Amino acid sequence: MIRQFSFFLFVISSFIVQAIFLNRFQLFFSYSSFIDGVPFTSSHNLVYKYLLIWYLPVASMSLYFSGHLEDMKKYAIALFVRSYNRMQWMLNQYVHAFVVIVIFIFIQTFIMFLFHAYSENIWTANGIKGLYMYLSTIYTLICVQLFLELYVGARFSYLLVNLYVVFSILLSNELPRGLNWMHYLFIPNYGMGFRNGVSRSPIFEPYVIHFSIGCLILLFIQCLLVYFSVQRTKQMDWL
Repeated sequence: MIRQFSFFLFVISSFIVQAIFLNRFQLFFSYSSFIDGVPFTSSHNLVYKYLLIWYLPVASMSLYFSGHLEDMKKYAIALFVRSYNRMQWMLNQYVHAFVVIVIFIFIQTFIMFLFHAYSENIWTANGIKGLYMYLSTIYTLICVQLFLELYVGARFSYLLVNLYVVFSILLSNELPRGLNWMHYLFIPNYGMGFRNGVSRSPIFEPYVIHFSIGCLILLFIQCLLVYFSVQRTKQMDWL
C-alpha cells in the first residue's frame, strides 16, 4: 500500500514537472503538451524537447503499473483455491487499470490548468477528442505492459514498453511520406494531436493517423490483449 502511494505521488510530481517544463521551454501547442504530443519536424532539437515533455508522465504512469500483476498474484492464489473465476480476476485487473488511468489524466488536466500550461480551446470538440485519444493510447500501452508481464516479468515488460514508446516516436519522425501506413505500427502516434489530426499547425508537417481509424485500431488491440491475457491466466500454474 505504501509502495503504491509513493508511486502515485511520483506520477503526480511528473505532471507538475511537465507543466513547469512546458512553461519554461515556451513551445507551441494547440491544446496542451500531453494532448498534442510530438510534432513531425525536421528539427531534431525540437523533437527531443517535445518528446521530453510528453514522455515523462507516460514513463511514470508505466512505472506505477509495473509489478502490479506480480503483487496481485499473492492474493489471487488464495482466491483461486476457493474456485474464484480466473477470467473475472484478469478482467478486474484491466478495469482497475482503466479507472486509475482516468484518474491520472483527470489530475494531469487539472495540473495543466493550475499552471496555465494549456490553451483556452481545450474544451472544444477537437480538444475533447484529443483527450480521449490520449487516454485510449495510454491505456493500450499499459495493457501491453500487463500482458507482457504475464510472460517476461515486471522489469523486462516495463523496459520493453518504454523502449518501444521512445524508439517508435523517433523512428516515426524519420519515415518518408511514401510509407505513411507504417505510422499505424507505432501506438504512441495515436495519442498525439500533432500526429492524429486533432492539433493542427502550419509550422509542422501534416498528420498521418486518421482519428476514426485510430480509435478502432486501439479498441481492437485492447480487446485482443484482454482476450489473450485471460487465456494466459487460465494456462498458468499459480499454486
